[in-house]
Amino acid sequence: MKYSIKLLFAYAIMTMAGVTAAFSHGYTIGQLEIGHPYAFVMHADEETGIGFLNITNSGKNDDRLIGISSPSAQAIILQDVHHQEAPQGLIVPAGDVLTLQPGGGHIVFQHVHAPFKLGDHIPGTLHFEQAGDIEVEFKISLPGLGSATQQDHSH
Repeated sequence: MKYSIKLLFAYAIMTMAGVTAAFSHGYTIGQLEIGHPYAFVMHADEETGIGFLNITNSGKNDDRLIGISSPSAQAIILQDVHHQEAPQGLIVPAGDVLTLQPGGGHIVFQHVHAPFKLGDHIPGTLHFEQAGDIEVEFKISLPGLGSATQQDHSH
């Protein structure tokens, strides 16, 4: 009986840990933490989607987001805070946060294969100069709901 209770307790802890990871909608690679990737829902006739996220660099050296790829779009462009294409990528400063948000820098999904629908999860791979590649999912949400951290990012 003691063994069964311990096993049940261990299973409950593992299940809760999995649920926490699923609701956090964050990803980690090396010293980088990618938080809350999301994109806006699109109209049926649109071919371009807009995405956002934040990247925290807890390391002592800068890194650079040099690109993003996704099977959901023919091309993905990074744009800086001035809405200019950033072909060299975007710097993720050491000890700081790179925030891509509405009204600022953002991700442009060009020639999407299907318009993004509310509740969808769009796969993507972030490519970093130092940290390497990491797969993420962009949660599709409505514009105007506030920052990504205020939205429901459950999977």
